[in-house]
Amino acid sequence: MSQQINLFNPIFMKQRKIFSLLTMLQALFLILVGSLLFYGYAIYQSQQLQRQSAQSAKLYDAEQARLARQTAEFSPEQANQQLQSEVQQLEKNWPNKPSWSRRLNPVCLVIRMVIRNICAPSRVRCCKVYG
Repeated sequence: MSQQINLFNPIFMKQRKIFSLLTMLQALFLILVGSLLFYGYAIYQSQQLQRQSAQSAKLYDAEQARLARQTAEFSPEQANQQLQSEVQQLEKNWPNKPSWSRRLNPVCLVIRMVIRNICAPSRVRCCKVYG
């Protein structure tokens, strides 16, 4: 039986250097490129958010102005004044037109019942428009 002797020693092989200068420079370059890409993306996102914020501020101001206009237009005080002037106008014209009294008498009863049922539970003072 013949025996073989291994004369190859792995120590004498050329070994790769993992932490060489070239490898470290490549890793540093990749880190810098990644950082620059991340920084550019962060700037882009920041600009988009600033545009969106400016647009939202414009929309908010427009809605506030619209709300102020509608509040002034449909305020209860203004509606109340209009109703009071209309009531006064009807009361002034009521005695001049006695024929309305006969035609509207059933309607007046229904209106009185509705006003009493709506106003009495909420304790709101209702004014009489029809005799």
